[in-house]
Amino acid sequence: MANAGKDVEAKTGVARPYFEKYISMAEGDPEKNKAGLVKAYTYIMVYYYNADDKANLQKYMDKVLPLDPNNEAAKAIKENMNSKAGTANKSTK
Repeated sequence: MANAGKDVEAKTGVARPYFEKYISMAEGDPEKNKAGLVKAYTYIMVYYYNADDKANLQKYMDKVLPLDPNNEAAKAIKENMNSKAGTANKSTK
């Protein structure tokens, strides 16, 4: 997870493979690994948001919110996506 420090905004995805490996091991006991899973899910969710990959973004948002319903990154992404959708709807009218 040290690679996350090199990509704190999750733009390059340099830490993604490490987080994915961690997730594959930690999902067996989500209560015990809750903090690490929240961090991993959040990083990957933000990476997919930056990559404009809505399907994978939603997949990780659906994983992080049950563990951390008040996740700030998820809230910010939802608000941003809703405001983009509102702007897109206005411009198509």
